[in-house]
Amino acid sequence: MKQLSRKGREKQRHRSEILQVAEAVFSEKGFFKSTIREIARKAEFATATIYKFFKSKEDLYTKVIIEKADEFVSFVESEVSKETSIMMKVEKSIEAKVGFFLGNVSFVKIYFAQTRGAGFSIHMSMDKRIRKKYEGLLQFVAQLFRDGIKEGIFIKADPCDLALALDGLTNAFMFSFLESRKESKELLLKKIPLMKKIFFEQVRLK
Repeated sequence: MKQLSRKGREKQRHRSEILQVAEAVFSEKGFFKSTIREIARKAEFATATIYKFFKSKEDLYTKVIIEKADEFVSFVESEVSKETSIMMKVEKSIEAKVGFFLGNVSFVKIYFAQTRGAGFSIHMSMDKRIRKKYEGLLQFVAQLFRDGIKEGIFIKADPCDLALALDGLTNAFMFSFLESRKESKELLLKKIPLMKKIFFEQVRLK
């Protein structure tokens, strides 16, 4: 891989800083109430600098979600791959999802809105790209259940339904965390064993 020049590294750093600030602003105010001017001010760049990296506010919003969604999916898949048994892989998918969530709360607010239909789509192509990534992760988890069913670990059911059920359960705890001003990150982490207990008592055979 060709090493970036000092100027290239600086441009990459500036782009990352803009994305980080934009993520926080979009999460707090939503797409319509956010402005490029405000993002530029908070990132401490000129407005013209933002447009050197992104064509429009819409383009910036899309890049925030797409690139972070890639990071989310890659992180979960990477963490799961470290385990050897099917059971541990499914458990790790829960831990990885919650762990990434806690480290990226601003992004998750936007991501949930796009994948669960709680928000809006600024254009259909972006909506389809986000949903494709979300569905890809569900299929990844479904394959774990498919393998587990073959090994007699889980009940005989549609693997996609099991993946959706697990996704819905973890999301419920995460939404509760987002809505609660009193709940700490540590408390959500402590609830991971409860998530596992609730889910696996219903689907695990051995």
